[in-house]
Amino acid sequence: MASLLSSSFLFAWDEKFVFETQQQQQDFEYILKELRCVTCPNQNIADSYAPIAKAMQEEVYVRIKRGENLETIREYLLSHYGNYVFYKPLMTEQNYILWFGPFGMLLVGGLMWFAFFKKSHPLPNPPPQTGEGIR
Repeated sequence: MASLLSSSFLFAWDEKFVFETQQQQQDFEYILKELRCVTCPNQNIADSYAPIAKAMQEEVYVRIKRGENLETIREYLLSHYGNYVFYKPLMTEQNYILWFGPFGMLLVGGLMWFAFFKKSHPLPNPPPQTGEGIR
């Protein structure tokens, strides 16, 4: 029964979203999987049955059929739905601290550990030279 339902769903999917080229189909499937449904937690719009997800699918479909590239579609969705719609957040000035903060903290922590280790374990002094080996 489940296979019958899933095959009928796939058939309906193929009838609804028909593309002229295989590349358009691949772009469509790719971008749907990278976009988050704004009403369903942790679900992309390809797997969501929410009305807003269906509207987003149709918008992406229309834009791909018009020949827009994926970057233009992403910019539209960003302006319309915000940064939340992307699973992988964009790197902007507002979130540099989120991208580079962990590396900066690791660097600062490593420098502090090195400074502490150097103070608590000084290098041994070299043995004094007696002058016998120098001629």
